[in-house]
Amino acid sequence: IHGSSKRSGITPCYGARRTTTNVTPTCRSRPGRTCSPTLKPNTTNAMPLKHHSTRPAAQLLANQSRRADIDARSLSEAHHEIGRFLGHELTETLELESYTIQHCQGPREGIRIKDEQRVAIVCLMRSGQYLADGLRDVLRQAPLFPVTPCRVSGLAEKDVRSILGGAPHTILIVDAVVNTGESLRPVLTQLAAKSGARLHV
Repeated sequence: IHGSSKRSGITPCYGARRTTTNVTPTCRSRPGRTCSPTLKPNTTNAMPLKHHSTRPAAQLLANQSRRADIDARSLSEAHHEIGRFLGHELTETLELESYTIQHCQGPREGIRIKDEQRVAIVCLMRSGQYLADGLRDVLRQAPLFPVTPCRVSGLAEKDVRSILGGAPHTILIVDAVVNTGESLRPVLTQLAAKSGARLHV
C-alpha cells in the first residue's frame, strides 16, 4: 500500500503465493496529468510496489486467508486483520501533525494524521468489505465509499462525484482479491484521470 511517487501506488493482495516478481502493474503518465494506470505487465514506468510477504506478521495474517478449511466468519476476520495491518503500513506515507490531547496529567501534545478526512476509502463490494473495515480501525476519520464497478466502464459517474466531492489527497482502492485486474483497471483509470490524489490499491 505504498507509492514512492506522489501520484500512484499499488500492492499485491495477500492471497496465493506469487510465483514471479518481475511482472508488476504499470502506470503511465501524460504531460500535465496524473498517472493513468494500465496494469499491463512488462512495460516501462512500473507503478511502485511494496509488499510484506517476507515479514512474519504478514505471513501469519496471510496464512489464515489462504486456508481451504476456514469458515466464513474466520475468513472475514482474517481480512479484517490484514486491513488493519495495511492501514498501519499506510501511515508511513501520510503526513502527521501535532494537536492537544487530554492526558491524565493535563493537556499534552498528541499526534494524528493530517487531513485524515481527505483520505477516501473506495471499497469494491463485496469482497473488499472486511479489508476496508480493518483499514477503518486505523483511519477512523476517513470516509468510506462502497462501490460496485462495472468491468468495462468502471464506476458510475455519481460514485466518482461522491468520492471526489471531499477533494481527497489520498484514495485507497480496496479489494480483497485481484486476479486479472478487469474490475480494478477502469476504476484506477477514472480516478487517476479526474483527481490529483495519490492512489493506493
